Amino acid sequence: ERQFLGEVLQAAIDLHWLANHQRPARTETGWRTATQGHAGFPDIVLCNGSRVLFVELKSEKGRLTRLQTQWISLLKRCSVEVYVWRPSDWAEILSVLSR
Repeated sequence: ERQFLGEVLQAAIDLHWLANHQRPARTETGWRTATQGHAGFPDIVLCNGSRVLFVELKSEKGRLTRLQTQWISLLKRCSVEVYVWRPSDWAEILSVLSR
């Protein structure tokens, strides 16, 4: 999933999107992503000045958690685009980013 994340971020940057992804860091108790608020927030937020995308990345067999599903459902009610992308979605990913 880490390689896929890097490929998606690079494609977005190459196509002039600003990207945000919160990377985990090692702590005394293991790997943690510094967040405040509710868990399950999408992996990437992208903005190109006219569109905002919230993207959750999953491996081919990866499943959404209950909280990820909740975030995605609520965000879809807003004026933003929300996606769950897997490596097999590469053609769609490039199409969405190229619009």
